[in-house]
Amino acid sequence: RFAMVLQGGKSVYDTDLFEPQITQIRSLAGIGTDKISERSVRIIADHVRAATFLASDGLIPSNVEAGYVMRRLIRRAVAHGHLLGIEGYFISGLSETVVDGFQEAYPNLTQTHSVIHQILEDEEKKFGHVLKRGLSELEKYFFQQSQNTIFANEALSFQIGEIFRAEIGRGTVSIGTTSPLARL
Repeated sequence: RFAMVLQGGKSVYDTDLFEPQITQIRSLAGIGTDKISERSVRIIADHVRAATFLASDGLIPSNVEAGYVMRRLIRRAVAHGHLLGIEGYFISGLSETVVDGFQEAYPNLTQTHSVIHQILEDEEKKFGHVLKRGLSELEKYFFQQSQNTIFANEALSFQIGEIFRAEIGRGTVSIGTTSPLARL
């Protein structure tokens, strides 16, 4: 926050601490600075920075404790990258930008650079496979449902705001959010 004030930014993301990552993310996604995509860009920048520092401290993504937090950070960044249309693996590349920006203040980043790269790349690949398989299953499910959907007054037959649960073989997936209309 101190850097934000000194550099006249409106948020910490408007400082030289985040600018290189944000520029690289926008370039990868082929986007500008619109409000809709800016949230995803900031999430990716923040989460990759955090995951880079965690990996440099020797943490490995897992299903327990701090490793689980790291896994969630990486996977959320990947998911937001997918929303922005970034194709391929990009997290380990962004981590190199983080290392370049912070190596003077944190020399450990340079010493553990290859380990950081490998940890982040491995987790991104694992999640990439999970995401691809999950989206494929959802696509199949929605295609099957669209064959049975009845249209009334040019609207789909399910109610807005209702949580829609679909059994797709590997468990239950919840889809949907509560609509402001449902609160009336």
